[in-house]
Amino acid sequence: SGGVKRLRNAVGEIARIHKHSRRESSHRAYSSAFRVEDLRLLLAGVVRADDGAHGRRVLKTEEIKGMFRSCQSDTERATLALALLGVRTLGEVAGASWESVYEELGSRWLQVDWTVVDGKDGSLFLEKPKDVKARSRKNRKIVRHVPIAKSLWEFIEPMEGRGRFILGEGDSIVSPRFVERTLNRLIDRAGFREPGVSPYSLRHTVMDRTEELAGKAFRDLLHRGDDDPSIANRVYTHADATRFRKKLLVRKGMTCADSMPWAKPGFFE
Repeated sequence: SGGVKRLRNAVGEIARIHKHSRRESSHRAYSSAFRVEDLRLLLAGVVRADDGAHGRRVLKTEEIKGMFRSCQSDTERATLALALLGVRTLGEVAGASWESVYEELGSRWLQVDWTVVDGKDGSLFLEKPKDVKARSRKNRKIVRHVPIAKSLWEFIEPMEGRGRFILGEGDSIVSPRFVERTLNRLIDRAGFREPGVSPYSLRHTVMDRTEELAGKAFRDLLHRGDDDPSIANRVYTHADATRFRKKLLVRKGMTCADSMPWAKPGFFE
């Protein structure tokens, strides 16, 4: 897959140079002799192969149901429910804390504050999610909020009171490997293991279904988070959070998460 990514990046770089040369009068003689179409590279099949290798296949509705039916404990149900919120990584599933759960605008929300990272010595520690750190280096601030559908909250709520973190006990945290093993176990029990299916398929399923059922704008907000320039270099307030959460409302009292198939009444029956 590394070679595929390098090929795709190279093609993108060539296209960027070509676009730049068309703008510069001194380079137009070169650009007129070359067209991006001359590359004649069809990458669609390569992209699908690369995505499949990384477990990015979108899961079917019946497969999601099968995973929930195969759960044998509150922890398994809560882990699967958190993975269906659309957070970026399994470390963010592990790092979801009760302190970051809010109720507002008729819905519950998770503010993605932490990801759990495996240390070289086997220890676990918390750090800011990668996209937050990356944009902080660029003198910007980002905060991600994800809505929690009422149907998924029913699987998360039973874990309350056990610890600071939703999947932990006391002050302890679970590892991303714990989350991965749990979700892989559910996939195997549900019986749809195949190339292209992995715990990472859950995030891609959420993103795909959000774009399909709520719209691309909602998908982009879930992926990008709140990066309004006005919040850079200052304290992020409750009013800021409310402003962003309102953007994720499809209509009053209904978030984009409530548009998902698993949010419909009777889905888990």
